[in-house]
Amino acid sequence: MTREETKKRIKVMQAFVDGKDVEVLNTDKWELVSNPSWSPATKYRIKPESTYRPFDNAKECIEEMK
Repeated sequence: MTREETKKRIKVMQAFVDGKDVEVLNTDKWELVSNPSWSPATKYRIKPESTYRPFDNAKECIEEMK
């Protein structure tokens, strides 16, 4: 493992310690993991934040659906 890979893993581990959700790559799908084993052969990431934003009004909703 390179220094850069180690830095990335530390960042994910620190996020887990801080209470953020961590995901593990299972085949080709990211899945939430509640108790990571931190296996060097496994890929982990911080769960991405939702980008959901409600529409300001019905007109904006209709325009977006077009």
